[in-house]
Amino acid sequence: MNKVYFDESLSTMPKQKRDFLLNKYALQVDEVDFVCSKDKTVFFNSIENEKGFFFVSNLLNLGTSIDEVRIVLNQLINNCFFVVSVDEGFEFGSDESSLNILKGMEIAAYIKKTHKSIAMKSNIQKKREKGQKVGRVLGVKNKKPSLCEVYKDY
Repeated sequence: MNKVYFDESLSTMPKQKRDFLLNKYALQVDEVDFVCSKDKTVFFNSIENEKGFFFVSNLLNLGTSIDEVRIVLNQLINNCFFVVSVDEGFEFGSDESSLNILKGMEIAAYIKKTHKSIAMKSNIQKKREKGQKVGRVLGVKNKKPSLCEVYKDY
C-alpha cells in the first residue's frame, strides 16, 4: 500500500474533496499525514525507500525559488513519490516527461542567475560610460565585517 501525504497548505481542504482526489488516483487510505512546510527536511529524511503520493496545493508551496522547488521535486521523485499539484493540475512521477520538466527548471534557474549577473555588469558599464562614480564613496567603510584581521582597517 502506498503512503499518502498532503502538504499543510491543504489542511483546510474539505474531506469530500480530499476523498475525491484519493479516488481519482485509486488510493485506499485510512489516514492522511500532513507535512508542515518548515519540516520538509525532516520529512525527506523519514521517507527513505518508501513509495507514495504527495499532494500540494501549488508548486510555490514547495519552495521560495525555482531552484528550491526543483530540488524538492527532485527529492520526492527520487524517493519514488508521485507529486500532484492540486490547484494547477500538474503531476510529477519518475517518467521521462517529469524528468524533462525538472531539467527545464534547472535551466530556468541557471538563466535567471546568469541574467542577473549580466544585467548588473551592464548597469555598471553604463554608469561608467556616463562618468558616474561606481562603488563606495571614498572614506566610507564596508558594512560587512572583514574576513581577516589584516584588512580590518580598510
